[in-house]
Amino acid sequence: MIFEKFYFFNQLRKLLNFGERHSFLSSFFLGFSLNFALSPFGIWMILPLSITPFLIILDSASNFKRLFWIGFFYYLGYFAGGLYWITIALSVDWSRFFWLFPFSFLGIPIALAFLSAPTVYALWIFKNHPNLKIFLFAGSIFIFDLMRTYIFPQFPWNLLGYTLASSPWFLQSTALFGVFGLGLFALFLGAFPYLLLKKTTRHSGIFVCIFLSITFFAGGVRLLKNPSQSTSLSLCLIQPNIPQTLKWVPSFRKTTLERLHTLSTLATSSSPKNFSLLVIWPETAVPLFLEEEEVLRRQLTSFLPPNALLITGGGRRTSSSTFSFVNSTSPPQQKIWNSLFVLDPEGKILNIYDKVHLVPFGEYVPFRKALQALSVSHFIDRTLDFSEGEGLQNVYLPNYPPFSPLICYEIAFPHHVLNSNFSRPEWILNITNDAWFGTSTGPYQHLQMAQVRACEEGLPVVRVANTGISAIIDPCGRFLNLLPLNQTGTLRGLLPKSLPPSFYARYGNWSPLFLLLIFGTFMGISHLCTFLFKKKKEKLL
Repeated sequence: MIFEKFYFFNQLRKLLNFGERHSFLSSFFLGFSLNFALSPFGIWMILPLSITPFLIILDSASNFKRLFWIGFFYYLGYFAGGLYWITIALSVDWSRFFWLFPFSFLGIPIALAFLSAPTVYALWIFKNHPNLKIFLFAGSIFIFDLMRTYIFPQFPWNLLGYTLASSPWFLQSTALFGVFGLGLFALFLGAFPYLLLKKTTRHSGIFVCIFLSITFFAGGVRLLKNPSQSTSLSLCLIQPNIPQTLKWVPSFRKTTLERLHTLSTLATSSSPKNFSLLVIWPETAVPLFLEEEEVLRRQLTSFLPPNALLITGGGRRTSSSTFSFVNSTSPPQQKIWNSLFVLDPEGKILNIYDKVHLVPFGEYVPFRKALQALSVSHFIDRTLDFSEGEGLQNVYLPNYPPFSPLICYEIAFPHHVLNSNFSRPEWILNITNDAWFGTSTGPYQHLQMAQVRACEEGLPVVRVANTGISAIIDPCGRFLNLLPLNQTGTLRGLLPKSLPPSFYARYGNWSPLFLLLIFGTFMGISHLCTFLFKKKKEKLL
C-alpha cells in the first residue's frame, strides 16, 4: 500500500497493533481521553482520536465476551475520569459519607460501565454488515442515554452529546435534535475516519462528512442570524461564595446573611428606577426555614427598591420541630423541601417552588430500608430525606416575564423545563450550590448543561451559584455575563430575549429519533450502492 511509505502511517499501524494486543488497557485510556472533550477542556476534536481506535479494537475481538469487556473498559475510563468529582463532594462531610467513598470512586463508574457495555452488542451481531452495525451501535447509545436519564439511574451527567457542546456551531443543532441528537453527531464525528478506512463503508463515511459539515456551518449561520437582544428586565445575581464546610454551621449563619445583604445592597444602590429588577440568590442561600421567619424576611428584603423582588433558595417544612439540616432528630412524619422563594420588598412570600429531582445520597438515601440492615444504619438514621415537589411549573409574577425554576441538577434533564400544559416561559432560572464540587471539573460540567438547555429550548438561562459559576446565557448558548468559580461578587445584566419555540422544544425527544432515521436511510442507501457496484464489477470480471 502507498500508505506504508509514510512514517506517520507506519507509526499509526504500530499503535493500533499495540491497542489490539492490550485491548482492555487501551480501551480504558481511550475512554478516559474522551473526557477532554467535555468542559472545561472542550477539545471536541479529540472525538475521532478516541472513538475510531476504539471501533478498530472492537473489530479485533474474537468472541462476544471479549467484545463486551473491551466496551466495558472504554466506558469505565470515560465515567471514572468524568465523575471523579463525586468523591470530592462526599469528602466535604467525611464523618457522614465516608462509607460511600468506595461506591462513589469505583462503584458508580463500574455500574454505569456495566449498563453501557451492552451497546456494543450490535457490533458483534451485525459484524458482517458494517453500515448496519455502526447505525445500530449509534442507536443503542442513544437508547442508553435516554434510559439513564429518565428511567434508571436518572443521572444524566456527561451524556455523549456534551462532548460536542463546546463547539458553538455544533451546539446549535440541539435546537433541532437536543443533546441526544448532539450525541449522535458526536458519535458519527468520532467514527467517520473508521468509516472512510473501510471500502464497504466509504460511501457512508463520505455522507457523514458532508452531513456534519452542513450541520457545522448551518450552526454558524444560525448564530449570525440571531444576535443577542435584551429585554428591559434588570438582573442582579449574588454569588456569596460560602464554603460548604461552613454553610450549615449555626455560628456562621449571621455572617452568611450579612454577606448576602451587603452584596445585594451595594449591587442595587445604583439600579435604574425605570427597569423592573430581580435580585437572585443561590440554592439554600438562606440556611433557615423561610416560611417561619417573618421578621427575618423583612430584614433580608430591606435593601429592595420598590420596583424589585428577591428570589432565593431556602428550606421549607410541614411544621415546626427540632429538625436540623446537619443532624436530624425529627419524627418520621416530618417533611422538608429544598425550595425557591419569591419575596417582595416587605418580605411577603409571593411564590414557592419545591425541587422535584432530588440528588441521591445528597438529598435522599436510595434503598434506605435495605441499607438500614447493614452496618451503616447509624449514619443513615441521622438523616431525613427531602421530599419531592409536586412537579415542574412556571412562576408567574405581575409585571415580570414568567420563568421556569430549576434547582441544582434539575437543569441536567433535557426537555424538562416546561410544565405539563406546555405553557411556555420566557426564561429559565437555575439556582444551585456547587460548593460541594470544590475546584474539580464538576462546576464546569454543570454549567455546560445549563448552556445546552438554553440552546435546546430557545430560552435564556440565568444561573446563580453559591461558589460559581454564575452566568447569563442567551437562547443560542452564548455566555453574556459570567462570574468565575470561587469568587465573591455580583453579576449585573439585562435578561436576554427568548427565541420562538425550537423544533426540539416542540417535539422533545422524538426529534433525535428523526435524526437517527436520516442517518439510517442514507447509510442504507450507501450500503445498497456499494453492493450494486460490487455486483456490477463482478459481472465485468
